[in-house]
Amino acid sequence: MRRRWCTAAFLALAMHATSGRAQEERSEYDRLVDEALAEFDDGHYEEALSAFEQAYKVKPSARALRGVAKALFELRAYARCVATIDRALASQDEPLTGALRADVESLRERAMHFVGEAIVDVTPAEATVVLDGEAIAAPFSRVVDVGPHTLDVSAPDHHPQSRRFEIHGGETTRVNVRLDRVQTAPIVVPPPASENRTVPLILSIAGIVASTGALVGSSIWFVDRGTAVDRCNEAAGAGARCANADSIAFQRNASGWTVAVSGAALVASAFALVVVLRGGDKRSAR
Repeated sequence: MRRRWCTAAFLALAMHATSGRAQEERSEYDRLVDEALAEFDDGHYEEALSAFEQAYKVKPSARALRGVAKALFELRAYARCVATIDRALASQDEPLTGALRADVESLRERAMHFVGEAIVDVTPAEATVVLDGEAIAAPFSRVVDVGPHTLDVSAPDHHPQSRRFEIHGGETTRVNVRLDRVQTAPIVVPPPASENRTVPLILSIAGIVASTGALVGSSIWFVDRGTAVDRCNEAAGAGARCANADSIAFQRNASGWTVAVSGAALVASAFALVVVLRGGDKRSAR
């Protein structure tokens, strides 16, 4: 009998504690929502957005997402607004029904006039695509705000590319990017003494010219990307943010590898030329 009484008392206390936590959570949620609504009515949309997002963290719900979406719309963050509305319409936590659902659907139609879809076609397919400083995954499609945007594409053993393009409201913009593979100069093997040295001589000289051009070009690229990294570091030291810092750093590393490969190719081509010339001299002596 005593054991049953203790068990009942423990369950009662546990239920009371759970109820208390739920009530505390509800109270904090209501407080944040009231604060968000007050800030929204006063035209303080950034403050309203912050309060709605905090309310959603306390208690996820479609209605809190609706508030987030409305604040984002007023802040002209239309792409984020559309994404948030889609989450709100799909949410089963206090789902939107009736007038509330119709309201966000109408808001979505309005926001779609100020966004467009960017589709990136990339070769090679395994390339890394960074849109406005943020990496996006395949199939490389995203709804973004109207206006100019920056695209950085890179892949191992390929020359990276950067593109700027414009998005117009309600339209789909397709960007095609084909990365060129990093080319290395061929290493010329000295021919047997019995062979004519004209062809090997031409190939050696061509290798020297090509690798020299690649070395000069990649060195200029390396210096330029190094300067860009320094500017990003200076901006970070001043408390600013460099949106494409990772892409710039990758480009600097890629250019460094290109310099190394071009230098090695130049040395190999020069060595091949020396071998060809010495072989010709020996044959002439005979």
